[in-house]
Amino acid sequence: MNILDWASAYGFPLSVTALKAIDIPALVLWGEASHPAVQRANVLLAESMRHTASAEISGAGHFMIATHPEPISRLIAQHVHGAEALAEASCPA
Repeated sequence: MNILDWASAYGFPLSVTALKAIDIPALVLWGEASHPAVQRANVLLAESMRHTASAEISGAGHFMIATHPEPISRLIAQHVHGAEALAEASCPA
């Protein structure tokens, strides 16, 4: 099924302008052992979005949520707490 996922991506043009228009906090992760093309794509994605936290997971590959659940869950929790704090700060009391 992974090949079908990749094939569908070619018909989805994604511009930097479109990415910069996304106005929500995002977390972009990639594995240190992931394919170089995937690493580069994720770096570019993180650099192109406005409210993005990003990180490389040391020693991780494609299935990092299964092989590295602790660092990933920690980063997700930090991201969610930060996004909640940002939302609370931007809402008038």
